[in-house]
Amino acid sequence: MDIEWTGSPNYNTGRNGRKIIAIVDHITAGYMLGCLDWLKNPKSKASAHYLITKTGKVYQLVREADTAWHAGVVNKPNWALYDGTNPNRYTIGIEHEGQPNDGLTEAQYKATLQLHKELTAKYNIPIDKDHVIGHYRIDSVNRINCPGPKFPWDRLFADLSKKYDEAWKWALEMGLFKNEDKYKAVQIEDIAWALYKLYGKQTNNVKYTKQIIDGVLVVELDPMILKCKDMVLKTGKELAKEYTNFTNGNFFLWEHGQIKKTIGWLVSEGNILSSRYEHKEFGWAGNPKGTFIVYKNGNVEVGWKWDSDIGKVEKDIWFMAQGFNLYPPNMTLKNGLAKEGWDYDSVGYKTNRIAIGYNPETKKAVITVEKDSNAEQAVITMGKFGCAYNAICLDSGLSCNAVVDGEEFITTDRQLANIIYW
Repeated sequence: MDIEWTGSPNYNTGRNGRKIIAIVDHITAGYMLGCLDWLKNPKSKASAHYLITKTGKVYQLVREADTAWHAGVVNKPNWALYDGTNPNRYTIGIEHEGQPNDGLTEAQYKATLQLHKELTAKYNIPIDKDHVIGHYRIDSVNRINCPGPKFPWDRLFADLSKKYDEAWKWALEMGLFKNEDKYKAVQIEDIAWALYKLYGKQTNNVKYTKQIIDGVLVVELDPMILKCKDMVLKTGKELAKEYTNFTNGNFFLWEHGQIKKTIGWLVSEGNILSSRYEHKEFGWAGNPKGTFIVYKNGNVEVGWKWDSDIGKVEKDIWFMAQGFNLYPPNMTLKNGLAKEGWDYDSVGYKTNRIAIGYNPETKKAVITVEKDSNAEQAVITMGKFGCAYNAICLDSGLSCNAVVDGEEFITTDRQLANIIYW
């Protein structure tokens, strides 16, 4: 689903240990852009996770994992699931642009239907009148018209209860389309692409998500599908013609204007493509390096690793890439870079930057690509997407290349030594 991030400062981090059990629907009692500005104004002390405009555009203001301020005031509630605590902690709030007597436009309805479908599926929310409610069920005194008498409850529950027909379920399972494609106008190119995926590419139903949030490319994927290739010796623009999904990987060494070798460990599908044995070659412990490891049993480890540590477990590794640790333990980022043997002015400056991390909550690898970002900004970005203390920065600057779903986010004319692909 196409969702634009426009963050609000009005929220509490996390949910105080509570699970999401219900959706609360609202009406803004106002129109764009005023209602959007209000939900982002610290003085309003109000927000919602999502806002759906009359044109069907969907904005996200608060992460689902955090508590939005949309239904915290309880006044004569008429809701069986209210347990005496703050409802914001265990609900998701959806605002709809308009006045209580407006009703929803067709575009607005289709957008909210799709969002409800995705949220109820994601959090196993039952489709009934206690788990999908209006704000008036929590505050029956001051919010009696939220979301209003014309909100299409009967239609919404009927459509949410419908099962996909057999053909649509098959198309989803085969990876030919995504849920958000259901309401899109189909063009010949869409059909051709679906047939190509089915018969031309012979895909293996690889599942990953791609979003662009505030200009940042965010890819979340199963760590086990990550692969890498060493000494590709082609530019990003050339590789874009060969790979549907790839980014650049480790840093690498130049010598006399040519690529000499990849820096650090690179492992793909259990095969060691590049390694470092400084502790053996030079008789010293070497430097720790920011390391992203996927083990053959599916476990993921991110942080500092010495070469001697890796040597002990190399037979158990499925995938590995190295860069520099964005969260060095017990020291600043600049001091951490120095300990790894990097010069901040050479690798930490503002440029196009790529990072890879692991979100232990979703158990997904997360790749972010951000333009005009220094290393400190990468720390903030990875933390925003659940990878705090579990992320490394890969080679960036002119080496930063990213292509997802065959679409170029950044490609350059610099020759690359290695890539990560899926």
